[in-house]
Amino acid sequence: MLFYLNVFDRKVYFNSQSGDYSFYPLNETKADLCCDSFVEYHSQVYTLCFCITQRCNKSCYFCFNKEKRDVDLDTDFIFDYINYFVETHKQFEKIIIDLSGIGEPLLRFDSIIRIGTYCKSISEKLRREIYVQFVTNGILLNENKINLLRNSGVLFGLSIEPSIFQNDISSFQKILKKMGIVRKDKLLGCTTLIGNIHFDLCVAFKRLCNYFGTICFKIIRGDENLFTKDDALFWCIEYEKLTKFLLDEAFNGRYSYFIQLINGDDDYSRILRKVLLKRKVLSRCNAGVNRIALLSNTERFICAPAYYYPDLAIEMIEDKVIFNQKANSDCDNCVCKCYCGGMCAVQEKISKKVALYHCILIKKFVSLSMYFGLALREYNYDIYKKVFSLCFHVEERLTTNKPLIDYDNSNAEETFEYNKTVFYKKYDEFIS
Repeated sequence: MLFYLNVFDRKVYFNSQSGDYSFYPLNETKADLCCDSFVEYHSQVYTLCFCITQRCNKSCYFCFNKEKRDVDLDTDFIFDYINYFVETHKQFEKIIIDLSGIGEPLLRFDSIIRIGTYCKSISEKLRREIYVQFVTNGILLNENKINLLRNSGVLFGLSIEPSIFQNDISSFQKILKKMGIVRKDKLLGCTTLIGNIHFDLCVAFKRLCNYFGTICFKIIRGDENLFTKDDALFWCIEYEKLTKFLLDEAFNGRYSYFIQLINGDDDYSRILRKVLLKRKVLSRCNAGVNRIALLSNTERFICAPAYYYPDLAIEMIEDKVIFNQKANSDCDNCVCKCYCGGMCAVQEKISKKVALYHCILIKKFVSLSMYFGLALREYNYDIYKKVFSLCFHVEERLTTNKPLIDYDNSNAEETFEYNKTVFYKKYDEFIS
């Protein structure tokens, strides 16, 4: 189906079946950004989410964990399940152990260190990447804990409350200093929610880039108290400003801000990478596809927020995840479905009305992504190729681990940990 989208002062023409898009009518020119069919791909990267605790030391207004039960997941169960999963998924390329769950992971700091150390050992034995990550509110974080986590091979990111960007920069710096963060750390990521608390997105983004290697903005999940149509329209304007800023940086040969945005699971950059690479998606995210969340040895869900919705549970796991996401019927005729994948299953349960407000912003992401790629190509094809290459290598890192596996196989006399360190050092040098 052929559509056109108004973006800034241009029309973007789009064929939702082939994925072609252009500043010119598609039936009048071959000078299109893309002229092939969609690229199909399958990930052998799995994410196992273990809710290491349901306890929390903070009451964030946006949190879906209202009960905060005094329940911890047994560490030995986590070890046993990792072993089981490795045994039943012998073709895996990478396994991510996510301890974020629905509580505050650092309340079980000693267990995190044990799990990180354990995963390092079996990763070395199998010569496949298996690592631990989590998101924390940072209250219990300090410089000593940061060093211990790093030594155990654990990656982590900070959840930054959006209200912090309504204050001056000194308040922001004081909060980070309490956590032991006083300078930029390329291994540290952060997540901030986009919702009913408004702030200047470009200012916040640049401020975060001074301290974090990966910046992630996520659309908040919740009811109309947290996200309205007016909020969606406000953020559409903010993302237009961010896109213009990123374009200006690229036009001048500066890519560091762009890299920090696309390097993780940011909602806009997730769409941006897919659009530039023409990677069609079949589901909203990897929840229930190659991601599962375990809240106990009997409670398994497509993701941690799905815990409160029994029909989003996974009844059994054999040699693969069996839950199958299905896009909502409202998505069937949507021009952006091929890059979005449909509504968030959890958000649809909370409020379908708000899910449709999300769609307003996601459609903006798609149109801005197309404009971004076309504007780069029109301005300077070499710059476009550089940005395309950056997106390709980031997407490759997130969806496959074959390059690392091939590198390790060709240097089998070294330890896997050594090869991984060298490989990622070369990767960092390339994308920077």
